[in-house]
Amino acid sequence: MPYKQVFVRTYPSSAVGSRDLGDLLELLPDGRLNIRLAATPEVIDIGVHESIQSTVVMAGDQPFQEVETPDKRFRLAIETFLHQDVTEFWLIHTDKANGKFKRLKLNTEWIKERHALPRVAVSPHGSFFLADDSGTVRLYGAAHMVDMGAFQVAHPNTENRIIALAVSTDESLIAGLSSWKDIVLYSVMDRRVAFVRQIKDSVGWYDPGQAHILVTGNADAIVTVGLSQKGGAEANLSVNAFRFVPLNAALSAANR
Repeated sequence: MPYKQVFVRTYPSSAVGSRDLGDLLELLPDGRLNIRLAATPEVIDIGVHESIQSTVVMAGDQPFQEVETPDKRFRLAIETFLHQDVTEFWLIHTDKANGKFKRLKLNTEWIKERHALPRVAVSPHGSFFLADDSGTVRLYGAAHMVDMGAFQVAHPNTENRIIALAVSTDESLIAGLSSWKDIVLYSVMDRRVAFVRQIKDSVGWYDPGQAHILVTGNADAIVTVGLSQKGGAEANLSVNAFRFVPLNAALSAANR
């Protein structure tokens, strides 16, 4: 799925005002993107045909150690076990209707604090669970913990972290954003990465808890917002938009 960057702009952190970054972006009924800045909102056309946006299921640096499906039947939690001075992390899946449970071991192991803690989330309609396993997202069917694939967003054994995960309305796509500004779009049905790109802007690595990503209902566009204070005392806000380009159009442009 080829995407072209159609918008990139930075703002001072004061432009956010009192809003959470998750509330900064709004798709208007006509498909334009409204950047809800504190002073004067900025409205841009990013080529969206369907003004439905994804749901963020994991953001920031919150622990996300336990989740349930919307109907409250299936539960997934992370438990730790100490084995030979190494802390292991296990997913514990419970069917609350019959009390049955399953468990799966994650790859993350806590050795001298090299890793971030793994986290879990659930898709908006409860079809599958997501586990952040040292930067790799693992998908499991909510009812029986069937393996539904995996994809990498961040890098293990580094300071890179997954800082935002969003699931499309029909649960067919997952968009991930790392603190090192990597975007990954994953197709759940095809079990493959559909798009990957590192954001190029003038700010530093995004801060945990200070980023957001959305993908529109029909994947016309991907939009990110991130805040960085690593360049100094004055924080910088970055907004980026990528628009889907049909393959024939992309090939024509490349051959010009």
